[in-house]
Amino acid sequence: MAVKLFVSDLDGTMLPDGNVVSAENIAAVRRAVEAGVTVTIATGRMLRSALYFTRQLASDAPVICCNGGYVGRAEGDPVFAKYFDPDLVREFLTFVYERNWYVNWYSGIEIYAPEYRADHFDAYRTTGNFVVTEVGNDYLRYTENVPQFVLREMENGVAAYVREVRAQFGDHLVPQQNTGT
Repeated sequence: MAVKLFVSDLDGTMLPDGNVVSAENIAAVRRAVEAGVTVTIATGRMLRSALYFTRQLASDAPVICCNGGYVGRAEGDPVFAKYFDPDLVREFLTFVYERNWYVNWYSGIEIYAPEYRADHFDAYRTTGNFVVTEVGNDYLRYTENVPQFVLREMENGVAAYVREVRAQFGDHLVPQQNTGT
């Protein structure tokens, strides 16, 4: 049976050396596309970041992003989206803000955060049209269509955060620790 679909992760796989798709990987993907294989990526990154790399790969297939919570293209409705309930988003963001933790969250191609901190977004530097909407304390206005949150703690990691989130929210949120970017 011929291969019809090829899906690759980004960080550590399609991007073994950081934020650049190698010429080798681009050539391999182009050969697969020429052979009739649909090529896409699956990543924990948000849509805008993922789209930057699919353009490099000349793929027009839907992108699987936000750890599977969103599948879509640059334009139009998502193929699939699993959003957190807006009440849960408000509760979670309030929980995080009360602890003064740094969080960013996504909705479509938008990134929201209390304020922009460049050191928290190293992986996005290659992303075209990269913008973080700084919401300050007005975060409750940005709770619709959220498929993913990202907690960041640059010195000690987020393990302590994850324990507190699990204790507070149990199965309502599934925190994942990202060891990469």
